[in-house]
This record gives sequence, C-alpha cells and structure tokens, in this order.
Amino acid sequence: MKDIVKNMKDLNVNKIVQLLFANKTRTLSGVFVVLGIIGLLMIFDGYRARAAGQEQDMKRLQEKMDIVSQHDLSVKALKDFLAALPRPLEDEKLIGQIADYAAQNNVAILNYAPGLSKSEKLYDSSTMRLSVSVSKFNDLLAFVHTIERSPYFLKIGSLTGGVKDNAHTAGPLTVEMSVSCVRMKK
Repeated sequence: MKDIVKNMKDLNVNKIVQLLFANKTRTLSGVFVVLGIIGLLMIFDGYRARAAGQEQDMKRLQEKMDIVSQHDLSVKALKDFLAALPRPLEDEKLIGQIADYAAQNNVAILNYAPGLSKSEKLYDSSTMRLSVSVSKFNDLLAFVHTIERSPYFLKIGSLTGGVKDNAHTAGPLTVEMSVSCVRMKK
C-alpha cells in the first residue's frame, strides 16, 4: 500500500497534462467518446424508465379491460337467467289458466276471489282464493302438481279441505286454496 502512495507522490501531473495536450485530437476524441457513452447511457436510462411506465400503464389498462369483460359476462349471465325464468301471467289470464288446469284434472271450481297484489323491487305478485271440489284425492294432487309445474311462476300458498259425509257415503272433497302468481321485473 505504501508503494502505491509513494508512486502517487512521484506522479508528475504536468507530464500527464503535456501528454494530453500533445495529442489533442486523440484526447478530444476520447473525451467525446466518453461523453457520448455517458449520454447514451442517460438516454437509455430515460427510455428504460419510460418503457417501465408504459408497461405499468398497459398492465392497468389490461386490468380495466378484464373488469369490463367480467362485467359484460355478468350482464349476459343475468339476461340469460331472466330469460330462463317462467313466463309472466297477467291477472286477467290467471283465472282462465287455473280453470284450464282444473278441467284437465277433473276438478270443479266452485268459486274464486281475487286476493292481495303487491309490488316489490324485483317482482310483482297477486294472489287468488279458490274453492274447488274433486271426487278423487289423486285428481286434487294432479291439479296441484299441474299448477306448481306450469310454465308460469305459480305457487300454492295454502290448501285446506275436508270430505262431506252423507249417511256413510263419502261425498266430494272440498278444498279451499290460495294460488299466487309472481311476475319478475326485468
């Protein structure tokens, strides 16, 4: 280590300056090459920083595009779901449809009365009360099954009934029931 320090003390700066000025062309060329390299490195570093920024921008844009794509898929799934829901049945046609189901299943409608209607955010519903008569319990079950499985959004809300007995012979089965119709808002 002492040798290096000793050599630095013996270093003649004047001699080095004279050598540099003696070869001005080479020195200037060397200085320009060094400055050019430094400039290129600075330019390259700027481009690299800009490229990294653009890469981040592209990544954020891709994330936004993915979110939009997911939203579009969700909207399509919702539309498909709503399209697959049972068809709506208007109040005017409800009793006619129930009468058709009753006739198909040997059920006599004794009377009916419109019930409550309500409107919610996602759906409207209306209820009707029926009094029906059947001679066979299986016909009643088939009638209820037909209503519940109809292509309309119908459901049985309540079902009560009994058998009228006339001197040891069973009479027809009389049933009180409520039928609700739900209409989804789209």
